[in-house]
Amino acid sequence: EPVESWQASIGLEAEWKGSTRFRSWRVEMADSAARLFDVDVRGEYELLEKCGGAMNCLHRRVGDGAPLFLFLDPHRIGAAEHDSVVFATSAERVGYGETRRTVASLDASWRPWTSGDSPPASRSEAVHCIVRGAWAAAPKVSLSPVGYEGAKHAYPAAPPKLALDASSRASATAPAAVPVVRCAVPLSEEEAAAWPKGEWEQIAVSKSRRKFEAISWITERLDLPPQISEWTALGAADAFAAWSAGGSPCEVCAPAMPKLQWAHGSRGQVSALEDPVQAGAYEQALKRRPAAFGVKQRAAPAPGVGSALLGELEVSANPLALAMRALALVPVGGDTAAAELSWRIVRHCDTKEGLPPLTLSSNKHDPAAPQPPHFGPFKGRVGKVLALRPEQQRSLSWMLEQEEEGAAPFIEEEVAEATLPALNWRLEARARVPRVVRGGVLADEVGYGKTVITVALIDAAPREPLPPPPPLRRDGFIPLKATLVLAPSHLLRQWPTEVERFTGGALNTVVLATMADVNKHSVKDLEKADVVVCAITLLRNDLYFERLAAFAGSGALPNGKASLRHFTQAYGEALGGLQEQVASLSSGDLSAAQRRVADGRAGRASQKKAAAASVIGKSLGNTANRVEAGVKLESMAMAVAPKGKKATYAAEKKAAAAKAKTKEEAEEEEA
Repeated sequence: EPVESWQASIGLEAEWKGSTRFRSWRVEMADSAARLFDVDVRGEYELLEKCGGAMNCLHRRVGDGAPLFLFLDPHRIGAAEHDSVVFATSAERVGYGETRRTVASLDASWRPWTSGDSPPASRSEAVHCIVRGAWAAAPKVSLSPVGYEGAKHAYPAAPPKLALDASSRASATAPAAVPVVRCAVPLSEEEAAAWPKGEWEQIAVSKSRRKFEAISWITERLDLPPQISEWTALGAADAFAAWSAGGSPCEVCAPAMPKLQWAHGSRGQVSALEDPVQAGAYEQALKRRPAAFGVKQRAAPAPGVGSALLGELEVSANPLALAMRALALVPVGGDTAAAELSWRIVRHCDTKEGLPPLTLSSNKHDPAAPQPPHFGPFKGRVGKVLALRPEQQRSLSWMLEQEEEGAAPFIEEEVAEATLPALNWRLEARARVPRVVRGGVLADEVGYGKTVITVALIDAAPREPLPPPPPLRRDGFIPLKATLVLAPSHLLRQWPTEVERFTGGALNTVVLATMADVNKHSVKDLEKADVVVCAITLLRNDLYFERLAAFAGSGALPNGKASLRHFTQAYGEALGGLQEQVASLSSGDLSAAQRRVADGRAGRASQKKAAAASVIGKSLGNTANRVEAGVKLESMAMAVAPKGKKATYAAEKKAAAAKAKTKEEAEEEEA
């Protein structure tokens, strides 16, 4: 059945308007001719219209046998009329410099389509076919196996015990690679000519494809040692210490990234720029990182065999260097003392490993937790007793289990890997850090009583201040026994009511809805509280960010919607300054806290002045440059158009308003 041709489908006119092609072709030939082909090409070929090949001309042979294709195979250069339709077992695109192995090619003048307004319903014709090469008998050719009597290979008897030497880290030297396979094979004179004599020669793993092809008769026979196929621990105490302190575990293997600088771009946007000096050093350090795999070869005299030579090949791996890269990717935090490194070498495979299906568990068979202490009668209780239902007690049991001191940690894992294509090996280095996450998600249905169960958890759990997790400093926090509840603004009244109703007034609740509430309550008020209910909108408020920056003595916090990356960095610096201030005030060093506030105020004023100058410069262009150069505005009146006068006046007014606002804020902070 004829269908629209590719030329007509893309809208070509003239001779191609109304042109067609057939959905299928049948190939027939005599048995004597079929014997000349490597593969019998006879059969019916069906068109795959959306194949994506040249002119959508891919046909596949119908049947259950080995796949065989009929399609147009264009050349990269030359006239299109020299391209032929071919038979091939593969229709994949070939890369530059590669050639396709075809079974046969048809005459270059034949195409599986026709032009004209009245296409025939069927078409039958004889086409000249070209088979390049034919099998012939070779009675005088013989093959004999190569003797490997003198060949030897060696693997490690046990997984190597590796540890990062403290002296190598102090001297900024790369960890040494360890041999994992070594072999020696006899070489003929022709083979030995391509091998270096005496001294070892390193083969560049990523740039020596032809060298590896020349020794593939050796590498293809090397098996993966089972001793290194399982995860093996690595030691790196000094690297762990440097990483837990916030630095790079190894500057040679995992150089620290350059610091970011922020610049005001067009339309008020802020762009992140790397420090150019640090960026240059960082790029050079990346290029000097030790390779994960190393392969070296040499030709050495065979012992006691005259002038015979042995080809020696050694494959080494550097798991420590790769492990440092994996560790550098793990954020600092959690139980850093329990962090661990390990490595293995496995067969490389590009297929994706399937993840296990997600399963949702139920607490229907969990034991019920007892009623919380203040959910029953007690002296001084306000209101009637309200107890949990059995299904709520089961949820409470699971929640208490997640909050236990010995709760199972979540293992955060980073894996760095590198491949050795010549052997099809993959080196994997793994960094694992346990994270204790005491909590979870209570996903009961609407109306099930999730708020009440959470209040029960607060009442049942011990209210003892916990130390901050590392790397946070202990003296940078004020310990509280209270549980912080973050809630939307419309639920702020519900939480205190529910706490009062179910605990009978036994728990003291503090509500922080606005900055006025924050100003009203002191640290002592929060130390007495059992529950602190805070509005989520409060912690996203610009006024809150201004107060945070003022107290922490840090730079002004930018708008997170405009540049989340900039905000994240500035917010982290503000939290670090906040810990410093708390530590100073807790130790009684009031003058240090005041100096930090004053330094932060001066820095923010300078930051705001630079931003205002940038905005004025963009609005006035060259006029602003003249103003900064000290030229009087009156002298510019002749050169500035009326629109320019208005722009100058508006910019001056805006700058004066910004200056007045800065002065008011400074006076408010001093107060």
